[in-house]
Amino acid sequence: MRVDYKAIADAAPSADWETSWPLLRDASTTVDLKEVRITEAGFLSRLGVTAGDDLLTRIEANIPARVMRLIQSPAGINIADQETVDLLLGLKDAGIISQPEYDTMTGWAKSTRPTWPGLMPGDVQVALRKRAAGEI
Repeated sequence: MRVDYKAIADAAPSADWETSWPLLRDASTTVDLKEVRITEAGFLSRLGVTAGDDLLTRIEANIPARVMRLIQSPAGINIADQETVDLLLGLKDAGIISQPEYDTMTGWAKSTRPTWPGLMPGDVQVALRKRAAGEI
């Protein structure tokens, strides 16, 4: 694996590797996923039976029957799709779902990953040494 020492040195919050390494190692990046299918059972599983049922009841009463059938189908609904996000935003703006419920559901379409997977202390040491020597 090729190590991008310049990128590591640029991201290092300090010229001291012992300070920078744990911060870089623990850094994460959130990315938007392109497709996350959620079914009726998925709502109940992720939110709990009572909260999930309450949320689905409110959603069902305020969306087209065809959309609800999609949620109930084995394929589920793509929570990452912009039209789905817009539908949820409309439900939130109408007071049918709360901001935390909206955030939870749209959060299912995001993934948090390490910014520097596999980063080793020696990578940071080399990067900062190269930076100090003017090599990068």
